[in-house]
Amino acid sequence: MTTQKFYKTLFFLLGVFFLWSCSRKSDKFINRNWHALTTKYNTLYNGGVAYDNGRKSLIDNYTDNYWKQLPVERLELRDEILLATEATNPNFSKAEEKAIKAIQRHSMEIDGIERNYQTDEAFMLLGKARYFDQRFMGALEAFNYVLYKYPTSNSINKARVWRAKTQIRLGNDKGAIKALRKVLFEDAISMKPEELSDANIMLAQAYINLKQKDSAISPIKTAIQTTKDNEKKGRYHYILGQLYNKIRERDSANMQFDAIIKLNRRIPRAYLINAYLAKARNLEIESEDQIAFLDILNELESNWENRPFLDKIYYEKAIFFFGIDSINQAEYYYKKSLDTKTSDTYLHSLNYETLSRICFNDQRYELSGKYMDSTLSLLDENSKRYRVINKKREYLEDIIHNQYKIQFSDSILKLAKLSKQDQTAFFLKYTDSLKKIKQKEIKRQRNIKANDILTQNSVGNNGKLITTTTPTTTSKEASAQQFYFYNPTQVEKGRYQFQAIFGDRQLVDNWKIASINSFESVQESVEIIEEDYDVEKDPTFKVSDYISKIPNDPKVIDSLKITLNKARFDLGNIFKEQLKEYDIAAVQFEKLLKNNPETSLILPSKYNLFKIYQAIGNFEKEAIWKADIIKNYPNSRYAAIASGNQKLIKKVTDNTDQSYTTIYKKYQNQDYTSALALINTEIDKYAAEPIVAKYLLLKALIICKLEGVSMAKPLLENLVLTHPKSEAAKKAKTLLEKTITPIDALSWGLDSLSQKTNYKLVTAFRNAERSKAASLLFQVDTLVKNRKYFQLKTSLDFYSKDSLFLTIHGLRSLSEAKALKGISYSVNVKNTGSSWVEISSENYIKVLAHKNFKTYFKKKDSLLISQ
Repeated sequence: MTTQKFYKTLFFLLGVFFLWSCSRKSDKFINRNWHALTTKYNTLYNGGVAYDNGRKSLIDNYTDNYWKQLPVERLELRDEILLATEATNPNFSKAEEKAIKAIQRHSMEIDGIERNYQTDEAFMLLGKARYFDQRFMGALEAFNYVLYKYPTSNSINKARVWRAKTQIRLGNDKGAIKALRKVLFEDAISMKPEELSDANIMLAQAYINLKQKDSAISPIKTAIQTTKDNEKKGRYHYILGQLYNKIRERDSANMQFDAIIKLNRRIPRAYLINAYLAKARNLEIESEDQIAFLDILNELESNWENRPFLDKIYYEKAIFFFGIDSINQAEYYYKKSLDTKTSDTYLHSLNYETLSRICFNDQRYELSGKYMDSTLSLLDENSKRYRVINKKREYLEDIIHNQYKIQFSDSILKLAKLSKQDQTAFFLKYTDSLKKIKQKEIKRQRNIKANDILTQNSVGNNGKLITTTTPTTTSKEASAQQFYFYNPTQVEKGRYQFQAIFGDRQLVDNWKIASINSFESVQESVEIIEEDYDVEKDPTFKVSDYISKIPNDPKVIDSLKITLNKARFDLGNIFKEQLKEYDIAAVQFEKLLKNNPETSLILPSKYNLFKIYQAIGNFEKEAIWKADIIKNYPNSRYAAIASGNQKLIKKVTDNTDQSYTTIYKKYQNQDYTSALALINTEIDKYAAEPIVAKYLLLKALIICKLEGVSMAKPLLENLVLTHPKSEAAKKAKTLLEKTITPIDALSWGLDSLSQKTNYKLVTAFRNAERSKAASLLFQVDTLVKNRKYFQLKTSLDFYSKDSLFLTIHGLRSLSEAKALKGISYSVNVKNTGSSWVEISSENYIKVLAHKNFKTYFKKKDSLLISQ
């Protein structure tokens, strides 16, 4: 036989052998092993590589939130549940594809028995790929198939654990616990260490999900003991430490954090740093622990390897200094934590929130509000924390408003009390400081070389940026300028500096470009700088102008005092009722009482102080104010409440209800002016009591009738803000949302002869002419009755404290309104005052709400659509 024929024969026989061994229907040794080896080292190997890549990408892209309980598994869950066919990760999609290929091409099910011992591994890969791709229903199907079809598989325990993991992801924690406990009870001895570790740690996760922290501890310990993976050991130790902290076993928690520290470089550095920080937090900030606490943090800060974690280290140092009342140091480190530009938004929000609290306690309310805004921007609007901070932010607006009133009024009153000589000395000192700033800037500008200025302007004329020499600032000056925009002197200084460098610039993009701002020629610029400027002639520094603005009219002085005292009272109420900041509230009320306030504010302020000291347990001061109220105001409602005299309380309550009923009847009878006078007296009387909310609501309704919705709206908003839990506030909120705001948004409607909409005929009277209006009303009613205009109704409507409307309702179009107007004149139904005016129903609502009938009358012709 020739060599060529030999090889042909050999290849033929090998081909036949290959085809014969590929058969999945033949239960032969060579067939089984051929398909098993091909499955394991080809299809499943490639699928396993894709699966490992997918797992690595999940871990790399996952960010642990150490502020919350760490999950045992790093997997960012999506909100939606995907079907088995909806793949999202290409690596897991490829792994699933290889697993399916292995099943379809290499499965050897003969006589109901699977002969390829790698097929169960293919189903396991299929389930795991779907699990990490978050297609949990499909994953559960794959694991169930392994348990049903391959009961003798060596992966059976693994499949049971993975099925329980999938149940946990689907929210069936109790079912998972039952299944895992059964596995551990029946097969723990036969399980491999990693399988045992996985089963225990998932059991712990199920217990954690059900808030059964104590039950989770033992499985985690077993998981730590049985795993050989140091990364997992570090993670499990940290989770266990967190659980011990939650059940207040601090020493046990520290033992877990120490175990992490011992692992050192064998685990990710994030675990190590957070273990150090967690252990430091567990130290009591007392004299014996302070040095140890700070030493840990300083050591962590100085290690260059910890630079990615400086945000947390600075935050912990800030907490330390805050805890020992070193507020300035705390504020410094909170800001340093923010300066690290951390991607940890939760940490950002904690920094901003605490800075807001520091500024709030230091009465820097405007800056506190800005920090609150920054905090809110980082929070979920549906979270409880967002709602709490947002509500406080709303109160803060009112605090800032009242604080401004106090500072303004108090400053003017203090200046007004000074003698002319002292006023002159005060403003002379103030203007001298401004002069020095101005003179310093002029001197600096005049020292700039002419050729430098020429170069700057010539470059500017070509449309390029002007470069300037900015003055250097010492660290002390920088500290003084820290809160620039809240310091008027600093703002004024900045304005002078800017104008000295850049001159007058337009508020446009690229404002530094000289050509955009139309600079003068080079020669003119030099002349301006060299101009003989006399500071003494500048009216900005004229002392007499400042002094002339100080009020000396007793009425103005009294008005400022009233504004100051009312603002203090309102501020005290906000701190007491809404923010529960009793110490700050007490300061406001005590300052108010020392300032010789109006009589109407004295008793409510004393009562508020009595309630404040009662709330904080200062029984000595509580007794002082109680005795003061009972002695000096024995018949008041406050004395009745303070003394606990139930008969007196009932008597006063009955009088209060009777008073409210009397005022409300006046409101119903449109006697708004006298009702308002009475209600103001009652509000002053009951300023510190819950019943005041009812009076405030009624006052807002009266103001709405007298002055329109624009004046009533702030009153309603203030009621919602200051008495949020009262029934009156709830009604006010409903009015604002469903009535006031929609009316406020109304625009003038167009009148059309062809338009089918309701119209009215209106004529106006002075309130003193009510009898004349009633006479005309009788004539109109007679006309309506005689003409059988049954759809028409008439009324006398209150418009303002000076005038009222006689209104005919029910006209179905503008042409119908005009026709009735003509008929009324033809039968001598005339108004000897003003004329009848046609107006649509929507425009009439706007007129009544905004008290702008004159505006409508002027616009009337322009609102008519030409036909």
